[in-house]
Amino acid sequence: MKRRYKYIKLLFLGLYIGLLIAGWFYESPHADRQTIMLVIGLALLMTILVMLFGPMKHDILRRAVVISSIIGIALLEYYAKYAIDYFFHSLYIVLIIYVLVFYAKKEGILIAVVTTIVSYIKFVQMLWIQPNIGNLSLFIFYLVIQILVLIVAIIARNYYEESRKTNAIYLQLLDTYKQLELSSKEIERLSMEEERTKIARDLHDTLGHDMTGLIMQIEMGTRLIDANQQEEGLKLLEGAKKSARDSMAKVRQIVQTLKTGEQEKWSLASLNTLTHTFSEKTGVIIELNIEGDRNISPDISIGLYRLIQESLTNSVRHGKAKHVRITITFDESRLYISIQDNGTGCKQIKHGNGLKGMEERIQHLGGSIEFICKNGFRIRANIPYYN
Repeated sequence: MKRRYKYIKLLFLGLYIGLLIAGWFYESPHADRQTIMLVIGLALLMTILVMLFGPMKHDILRRAVVISSIIGIALLEYYAKYAIDYFFHSLYIVLIIYVLVFYAKKEGILIAVVTTIVSYIKFVQMLWIQPNIGNLSLFIFYLVIQILVLIVAIIARNYYEESRKTNAIYLQLLDTYKQLELSSKEIERLSMEEERTKIARDLHDTLGHDMTGLIMQIEMGTRLIDANQQEEGLKLLEGAKKSARDSMAKVRQIVQTLKTGEQEKWSLASLNTLTHTFSEKTGVIIELNIEGDRNISPDISIGLYRLIQESLTNSVRHGKAKHVRITITFDESRLYISIQDNGTGCKQIKHGNGLKGMEERIQHLGGSIEFICKNGFRIRANIPYYN
């Protein structure tokens, strides 16, 4: 843009110099008039150079330079030997176009009007001295030309400003589009990451829980067979086979859920089935107490189910627990969960996939959870809910 302005200014400078030289040769001044016009022409040229390429940061300086240019052109016309020197007079038109292009809109129009008025002083003088049809026609002809130049310059200025605004809006919209595109990609990435995390959690919770029960069934069945209690052992192994089939069915259910986007529907009543089935598979005694049963959303139901499912898995797999007490309590707006086992506990709690998955689920529901390793292992959590 700056380079384009530079070329336009060089064009104006070329027009000024060309008109000055043409007017000089058209006049062919001699003696004193030659010196006067040469001084005025050089002074005008210096003023034009300052106006075109000088540091015009202050309004007073900018206006002073323009006024000096108008006075310089008027003086050239005054000392011209012809009634109207068309080359010198054209300098007014070039000046009008310049101020309308490079100056502020209102300021440029005001200067253009003043320049137009000053430029017609010579025509008024000519009509005053020789009031005839020829001079009047010439006056009207040049007046129409300058008015047309003024109108065209104003229209061009408005078009330029609108084009610049349109271009600025376009660039802004383009930048906004790029930002939205980046945001969309980031949202897509986060959605995919969240989906992968959900898949990992569901597979970990479901398969981990079922595999723990399955392994214990197989171990218990093997021990009974080794102890010549084949009938009971075979029953446990048959149960293990059924558990393996159920686990496979659950994996298919998870895959189907991911395909359709439908949520699994769990109810608090299904917790009884969960604890009873796991107790049968592992031989662990599980107490389930629900105080103040309320209707809760599917998201909370699923989160609660997965929390208890993973807690039981950890109690048996890591804590070798034989007894687990689960207490679920509802108050007016919050659900409290306590899960306590009698396992071996641990010296230091390590947040593996299981514990991290619990934390993520509960935090996603707006609740909080803590793990306590004392007299076994205990989990305490609370989740807000609305009736």
